[in-house]
Order: sequence, then C-alpha cells, then structure tokens
Amino acid sequence: MEISLDGKVALVTGGASGIGRGIAEMFAELGAAVMIGDLDMELAEEACAGIVEASGKAIVQELDVTSEESVGAAFERAVSELGGVDILVNSAGTGCMSALDELIVEEWDMVIDVNLKGSFLCMREAAKLMKEKGSGNIINVSSINDTVPIAGEIPYCASKGGVRQMTRAAALELGPYGIHVNCISPGSIQTPLMFEMHEIPEIREGILRQIPFGRLGQPEDVAKVAVFLVSDLADYVTGHTLEVGGGMHLVGEMSYLWPIERIMGNEVPDVPICQPPNAPEEE
Repeated sequence: MEISLDGKVALVTGGASGIGRGIAEMFAELGAAVMIGDLDMELAEEACAGIVEASGKAIVQELDVTSEESVGAAFERAVSELGGVDILVNSAGTGCMSALDELIVEEWDMVIDVNLKGSFLCMREAAKLMKEKGSGNIINVSSINDTVPIAGEIPYCASKGGVRQMTRAAALELGPYGIHVNCISPGSIQTPLMFEMHEIPEIREGILRQIPFGRLGQPEDVAKVAVFLVSDLADYVTGHTLEVGGGMHLVGEMSYLWPIERIMGNEVPDVPICQPPNAPEEE
C-alpha cells in the first residue's frame, strides 16, 4: 500500500531539528503541508527551505510551547494559511542533568513546562479543531524514560511519564470524535540534544551495549513510525505507545550522571554501567 498525506496539514513542534525535523521532512515528502513550529527560527527557516527545494510545502512559525498565546497564534495561522490542522506532532522537548539534591526549582519548572505543559497546550488547541472536523491525528513524542528511569534526569522522567499517560487519557476522551492520539517513545537517537552525550566514550559505549540492534537511532527511524501512525494503516490504533529504540527498552538505560561526574573530577559511588542481561548459564 502506498502511503500518501496529500491534502493533510501537519503542525510539528520542535520541527527545526532532530526528531521533529525528521518527521516534518518525511510528512512533506509524502504530500502534507507542514508548519514547522520552533523557537530557533534560523534552523526552522533552514528546514523549511530544504522542504521547499524538494518540492514540498512548508511554513515556519516562531513557537514557544509553554505560552498559551504563542500556541494559540500558531494554530490560528495554520487555519488561516494552510486550512486547518489534521495532524499535530508534539516533538518540542528539553532536559537537564542534575543530581536530585542539587536540582533547582527553575530546572524542574523548565523541563516540566516544555515537555508536559507544552504538549498539553498544543493538544488542547488541536482538539478544538479536530472535534469540529470529526477526525485528526495527535502524536506525542515521549522517550524511553517514560517507563525506564535514568539517574540525574528526574524532571525528564517525570515529564515523559506524564506525556505517556496524558496520551492514554486523551485518546479515551477524543476517540468518540474520530481523533487518534498515540505516543512514540524513542530510545537513544542521534539528535542535537544528544550529540555531546554521544561524544563521551564511556556513555556512547554504554548506550550501544543497551541496544540489541547495536546502533544509535536516527530521526528517520522515528519519522517512519510517525508516518505509520497517521496513515490509514493505523486507523484502528489509538492510546498506544510505540517504543522506537532498537529494543533498548528491553534492557534499560545507562545513567549519564556517573560518567559526567567522573569527567568533572567528582567522587561518585562505584556504580557499574548497566549491562544487558547475561544469557543463562548452560548446565
């Protein structure tokens, strides 16, 4: 079956780079008109130009997902210039690395506001439009850490766990209106947010030991799953979370906190890097 998104309008938050950009580009390639919502307008313009050069349709919108006014303006423009919003992808996200006893409230608020509140605000506006139309697709981009904890990232784990459960609750509420709400939980994907982490040998090697497929993910790996979820192939799927991490969720995830503390010269407990489960010994 050939998948086409002709005639669809997609708003992708965090669409200027990383996973969001990969999704925006693939949606446009399949015929959707895409609004790239982001705070980094330089990168957003670059992403938009690439789509247009490839004969796709895209516009950029400066978007702060933590602001009701900014979110409302983005949806208003999508309606006026693109004709509506058929697909929402909540890909904007952030994180911080801090031990619990050193975590400051401002860090907690920042991560919760972007990852959880931002997804809620965008979902709320999308629901208004989609209920009137009687159809629509919402994809929330969560993380393996919505179920797999990682030391040093308590606000991130809390926010992504909230996104996963919020997806389920929204799917239950919006299903009767013909609206699909699903979640994608990526593992370790090569994005700007992760580049510095992946450059630390101890972390990179530890991560790769956690992935049964033995490679880091790429934004296209997540984009392909997003395409599936908004296509007719997933017409009977809602409230579901798809793990996209090469099997990483089966093993767990190493904690970045300890290697970073060692690099900084701080003394830390002798905590081993997580290892995949050992094969049972032969009798």
